[in-house]
Amino acid sequence: MAWRLVKKIGRGVGLICVPIAFLDGIGQPAFIEGTSMEPTLHGSDSRWWKNDVVWLRKQFIRPHEKEIFVFISPRDEKQRLIKRISAEPGELVHWKDSTRFVVPPHHYWVRADNPKNAIDSTHFGPVNIGLFEGKVTRVIWPPERWQRL
Repeated sequence: MAWRLVKKIGRGVGLICVPIAFLDGIGQPAFIEGTSMEPTLHGSDSRWWKNDVVWLRKQFIRPHEKEIFVFISPRDEKQRLIKRISAEPGELVHWKDSTRFVVPPHHYWVRADNPKNAIDSTHFGPVNIGLFEGKVTRVIWPPERWQRL
């Protein structure tokens, strides 16, 4: 009788822990808000179901140029940003007023696809790899925009 109770508790814990472990370790959906990544990602419609939902792969992957990542804002730890990698550690970046800048080790230069409406590395500088949360791998909603990124 005690084993039946233990089995029921074990199943209940499993039903809770497995999805949490999956979402935390493998990946999860992420909603796009704003216009900074248009035309690649759409997030400006006031109707939430018209905006893109992307798959955020959370397993650590070394970022490479042209890939899209979600990271914690260097200016506000409560804010998440989504941008494209434009330069890797050691690469030369042309910054403010033709200043040349070498991206430091363990940092990445990120840019928006739509720079008119964006805050990116041109505003806050290079982003430490420790702030990266995951790679955007595909658009999963709406169905007519399904695609790999």
